[in-house]
This record gives sequence, structure tokens and C-alpha cells, in this order.
Amino acid sequence: MRNHGRRNRHGVADAGFPVTIRETTQEALDRGLNTIRANYARTVKSGRLMEAAMEERLARIQGRLTYDGFETADLVIEAVFEKMDVKKQIFAELDKIAKPGCILATNTSSLDVDEIASATSRPESVLGVHFFSPAN
Repeated sequence: MRNHGRRNRHGVADAGFPVTIRETTQEALDRGLNTIRANYARTVKSGRLMEAAMEERLARIQGRLTYDGFETADLVIEAVFEKMDVKKQIFAELDKIAKPGCILATNTSSLDVDEIASATSRPESVLGVHFFSPAN
């Protein structure tokens, strides 16, 4: 997908892929899912998206408090705060459950991706991505 100088606002669910969001508490998960719904609702209100399309996209997004279902993912994007020990802990957990060939991505702008990848048995499958804030 080309950006052509505009901010690219296309997300994984927008592209037709299923999305599973993991959070550590139900409160945080509910807050995140509500933010996603509100962001889509603003896009509908502005006329850039039909309500039916919003509902289709929202139906592709599910929340979890565990890693259940992550074992079938082709791509996992971690987006916790910029703290190396936390990211390495998460990547060690993902390494145990992610299927072979799954791409493990970290959303970081300042941490060493190679060091994060060292927490896995597959550093060649780890890459860094960076989303602009807010990362809708």
C-alpha cells in the first residue's frame, strides 16, 4: 500500500485480516476496544466510512486477556511501553507459543531490536516497526 505523502491510516482490520488484542486487565482491554470503536465512529461521522464497513471491521477485532489463539497467528505486533525488560519478557513468552514462521514485531522507536530478539530462539523472525502516535 502506498502512502503518497499522506498519513496512512489503514490498519490490519481495515485490510480484512482478523485482529486479536491482548491486554493484562479487563479494564484496559475494554478501554482499548472502546477507543477503537470511537475512532471508527468518528470516521463514519466524517463521511469517510460507511457504518456497515465500520461494523465489519469491528467484527474482525477481538480482545483477550491471555495468549489463547496467538499460536495460529502469522504476525504478532507487540506495543507495550518502551521498557526493555518488559519487551524481552513478552518476546520470550511469544517465542514459546508462536508457530514457526510467525513474524514477531516490536513497536519501538528507541530500543535495540536485536536485544529484544535475543529473548527468542528465532531472532531472524523479529523486526521493528514504529507507529505514529496515536497508533489507531
